[in-house]
Amino acid sequence: MKQIFLTTLLLLGFLFIAKAQGPQPDPFKPEKGMVLLNDYVDKTIELTVGQKAYFQVVQTKEELDATGAVLYADDPAIISMLHDKAHWQIQGKGDKEKHTKTTVFEAVGKGTTKIMYEGEDIKSGQDIVKTITVVVK
Repeated sequence: MKQIFLTTLLLLGFLFIAKAQGPQPDPFKPEKGMVLLNDYVDKTIELTVGQKAYFQVVQTKEELDATGAVLYADDPAIISMLHDKAHWQIQGKGDKEKHTKTTVFEAVGKGTTKIMYEGEDIKSGQDIVKTITVVVK
């Protein structure tokens, strides 16, 4: 129950910050040394304390409207979301509209944890689960 509450709070915080910032005109530009976490779905990645990484979700307007999802770190004492670095970009118009949401994480303590992307395709009811195991040294 506590984890559901914390997850909901994190999601609402991310959504608030992304909405407050609004869509950005330029694509996200990772800082030097940042790792794209999407390459490690269902795998393990090693980071060092202080290292940053990012996860991107790219959806069409239709997919965005038909998907409910949450992204979180199991243990924010090991890897933490940097809400002030969230980035949201919309490209195209109409049927070709594409939303790219970028979430930045920072390794803040040694240990092992998971970054989870959990969602549901609202139309089909199909669960969407992506797990990244993170080891911080």
